[in-house]
Amino acid sequence: DQKLDEVVADVASLKNEFSNLKNEFNIKFDLLEEKIEHNIQKALNKNMVLLIIVMGGFLTLSKIIDKF
Repeated sequence: DQKLDEVVADVASLKNEFSNLKNEFNIKFDLLEEKIEHNIQKALNKNMVLLIIVMGGFLTLSKIIDKF
């Protein structure tokens, strides 16, 4: 009977440890997900700025060519 109580206590302890590890993993995963989203947003912003600059350059170049 005492052995059964020890096993039950060990199982409960392992369950708590597993829950703690699961919570830590979820927190780290959420932070990683946020970081990835931030990096994607930065890349998109950089690409949009580059696209606008290139379009402006082509527009300017076409206007210069039209004048000649």
